[in-house]
Amino acid sequence: MNNEIIEKYANVMVNFAVNGGNGIKKGDNVRISYPMAASPLGREIYKQVILAGGNPFTKINDEELSLVEYQYANDDQLKYFPKKYFRSYVDLIDHSIIIMAPENLFLLKNIDPKKIMLANNAYRPYYDWVHKKEDEGKYSWTLCLYPTEGLAKEAGLTVEEYWEQIIKACFLNVDDSVKKWQEISNEQNRIMNILNKLPIDKINIVSEGTDLWITLGENGLVVEVVIFQALKYSHRQIGEVLMVK
Repeated sequence: MNNEIIEKYANVMVNFAVNGGNGIKKGDNVRISYPMAASPLGREIYKQVILAGGNPFTKINDEELSLVEYQYANDDQLKYFPKKYFRSYVDLIDHSIIIMAPENLFLLKNIDPKKIMLANNAYRPYYDWVHKKEDEGKYSWTLCLYPTEGLAKEAGLTVEEYWEQIIKACFLNVDDSVKKWQEISNEQNRIMNILNKLPIDKINIVSEGTDLWITLGENGLVVEVVIFQALKYSHRQIGEVLMVK
């Protein structure tokens, strides 16, 4: 993908998709997590964080290492949780930007699910710390997709076609992508405020294959902005999700 699209994509992730739509601020500590396949976008996000005045930290993943761990680690190793390491990480980081770019969507298909559950459960304290910090308004996160052969194949597309859908879904084809997202966010908030003034106890969301009832809490509709644009191809669905927390 050309540099202009990568720059626009990174700009959206850094200057809109975290911190409630306000983007990175000077002095913010930002963790950027991505697999090696997404290195072009990861490097650009790193640069954009610096330009915004933030302090970037990277975690570059090799998805094959997950397979190695589950194949060779014993139960004690799978249950190991480096408490001090992750406690310090949670205390340090203000925002996380996560790039998803799996090259093999079925990498762990032959792994015993009990092993995966064992490892995941070990990290429950970490998840609790992160959620608590987020609920206190001291942490935000976002995620995005970076096309790979594996993702494209599963969607019935070429990598180039997959990129085109991301470009459309994230408004990377407009002059100012961040401004466009801000306009959408403002419109969503306007609609949310109108709905919150109505005497509604429950919301029913109905579409093909969906009949979902949502009971509203004391504070009305959830304030987080969740933007999901999806396109369907031969009963498959791909989309770009920007979660602004």
